[in-house]
Amino acid sequence: IAVVSNLEVGQPVNLHVVMWGGWLKLWQEEVLQDIKAPDRLCWGVSMLGGAIVGARTQELEPLLGGGTRYTTVDTISGPLSWLVHFLFSTSLNAGFSGVAEGLKKAAESRV
Repeated sequence: IAVVSNLEVGQPVNLHVVMWGGWLKLWQEEVLQDIKAPDRLCWGVSMLGGAIVGARTQELEPLLGGGTRYTTVDTISGPLSWLVHFLFSTSLNAGFSGVAEGLKKAAESRV
């Protein structure tokens, strides 16, 4: 699992995605939509002429007394978004949780 980007708005964000218990592995290209270093990063994708639109916004917020809150908001919209939810909701939720756990471990290892 990997995310590869040059961190320039409008440029590709390539995601190595593993779904359905490891049965499906693929690279998905999305586009970096917004970056406000070091606190905010947004990327997304539009497929089938906008029938499926996905966006992910990730933010870091310093907490009083120390620590950091990580928030990710993932939206899937468009006329065929129901199909994505129907086919992939379990894998998407597991993947989003896995990303958050991976980021947490990486961040804590640097402290």
